[in-house]
Amino acid sequence: MSGAWDTSLIDASSEWSQTPTGSTKVLNTTVVPGNAGSRCKPTAGRVEVCAKSYGSNGWLGLAQIWISGSHITQGTTKTNDTYFSTSAHNKPEWRNLVMCQEVGHTFGLGHQDEDFTNANLNTCMDYTNDPLSSQ
Repeated sequence: MSGAWDTSLIDASSEWSQTPTGSTKVLNTTVVPGNAGSRCKPTAGRVEVCAKSYGSNGWLGLAQIWISGSHITQGTTKTNDTYFSTSAHNKPEWRNLVMCQEVGHTFGLGHQDEDFTNANLNTCMDYTNDPLSSQ
C-alpha cells in the first residue's frame, strides 16, 4: 500500500476500535505490515489492505470477505488509485471515507444508505457526494 493511505488506514483502525461510553470494547484492530503482495491475496485471520491502480472500473474501494459458517475468516480491502490520483478524489476526506467503509465491510457491515442524493447520515457506511459531511 502506498504511503498516501497510511493515515487513512490508521484512522479507520482507531475509529473502529473505539469503545462507546458505557459499553465494552467490541473490536481491537491493529495495523501491521501485510502479507498480501501485489495481488492482494487474503491471509487467514487478517484483513489485507491494498492500494494500487485497478483501472477505471467504477469503484473507489472494494472489500471481500471469506466466511466459514457464520464466521468471517479473512478479508481484503482494495482502494483504487486510478481514481485517487485525480483532483476530484485525491483528498484526505475521500481517502478516509473509502478506507473506513471498506474496512467496515470486512467486519460484515453493509451500507446504511445507497442513494447519493439523500441527506448524509454522518457515517462512513453511507454513500455520499460530500465526504466532508461524513467526518
